[in-house]
Amino acid sequence: MEEASGQAAGLVVGFEANGGVLVGSDSVLEGKKLDALPTRDAVLPMLATLAMAQQQKCKLSDLLKGLPSRYTFSDRLQNFPNEQSAELLALLQKDAQQAQRIMAPLAGGIVATDVTDGLRVSFSNGDIVHLRASGNAPELRCYAEADVQENAKLLCDSCLVRVAAMSGL
Repeated sequence: MEEASGQAAGLVVGFEANGGVLVGSDSVLEGKKLDALPTRDAVLPMLATLAMAQQQKCKLSDLLKGLPSRYTFSDRLQNFPNEQSAELLALLQKDAQQAQRIMAPLAGGIVATDVTDGLRVSFSNGDIVHLRASGNAPELRCYAEADVQENAKLLCDSCLVRVAAMSGL
């Protein structure tokens, strides 16, 4: 996050599958400064949403109706050494066709990739799949995002099945 904060023009924010939010840069609203919060904080998104509803003078339910439907799902392959994760991610970063076949073969073409923390790929249908090595265990983690809850789970599960098969697990 420190590296991204030095390169980004706007606010740097990270999200965790468990609901935690990390803010990697200071933010200012109406002359009041909120210092960067590079630690997990699950309360900040709730407060920000409540503040936005108050600012727009609407009910929280009305504010949320205007947001796009997005769902996430995450899982992991256990006993997947970090060296093996690094090799897989390097292969997928070099070969976009292979990345598409492994990560989401039915999601359309790749429209963006981000290698800030593993490999995060956005597809033309709006789906996103992110693979990364765990920072605290020999695991490969997969995070998926889609417009429909069932699709997010299917994306994650099927990606991990394909990774396991290609890795001989």
